[in-house]
Amino acid sequence: MDIYGYENLQEFCSKSVQERYTAESYQEYLQRNEKQYRGEDVPSEYKISIVRKDGSIRHMEIFHKEVLWDGEPRSQSIYNDITARKQTEEALRESEQKYRAIVEHSRDLIFTLDIAEKFIYVSPSVQEMLGYDPSYLTGKSFRSFVHPDDMWVIDLAKSSNNITGHQGNGENVYRFHHASGEWRWHVSEVTRLLDSRNNFLYFIGTARDITERNKSELQIREQKALTDRILEGTPSMVVVVGQDQRVIKVN
Repeated sequence: MDIYGYENLQEFCSKSVQERYTAESYQEYLQRNEKQYRGEDVPSEYKISIVRKDGSIRHMEIFHKEVLWDGEPRSQSIYNDITARKQTEEALRESEQKYRAIVEHSRDLIFTLDIAEKFIYVSPSVQEMLGYDPSYLTGKSFRSFVHPDDMWVIDLAKSSNNITGHQGNGENVYRFHHASGEWRWHVSEVTRLLDSRNNFLYFIGTARDITERNKSELQIREQKALTDRILEGTPSMVVVVGQDQRVIKVN
């Protein structure tokens, strides 16, 4: 009776099955009875949701079997309360749904790699960032898309991961092959994930395209170099002043 919250068997029996079950479980109960009436097999194990005396809902796993009681055939049902397990499963499912929603709508590239550094999962953003369908990359080597001259960056990052489990500052900058054939500059961070026994699960990483940023920085450096050459070649005195009236440069 503790499962239902009733004081005794009499109080329990005063309530109908419909009152003791949720609406969904009651319909399943009727279906089981109908099958049994027709002589069809009924599962010996099934799940139900019950309504306790105080109105709260508990989830049960039922194990049903036929037994002999005082020489007479009887039905025996064992109730296993799985409410906590079901709540945990639902919480995990909600968490996974939220995580997937974040991943699938992220503009950054999110990916996982196996121990051989082959793609397990690639987020949909790879289509816009690199021109690949996620399914095309699955099972392919991460390194096969990295510029040969930048392979040392990946080696260094992996070495750091093996020692610390993550890549320090995350500034792993390298060129990655675009579906169009061009090389795009990426900055990424990868973390090694382990299970509760410290066994390797997979690498999970994020990457961002910084090609345009690199181009802008290069243009600024080139413009500054050109300005310096002009100033150095000018016979007249030139003073460069900032918006705050502070002198920036004098030739």
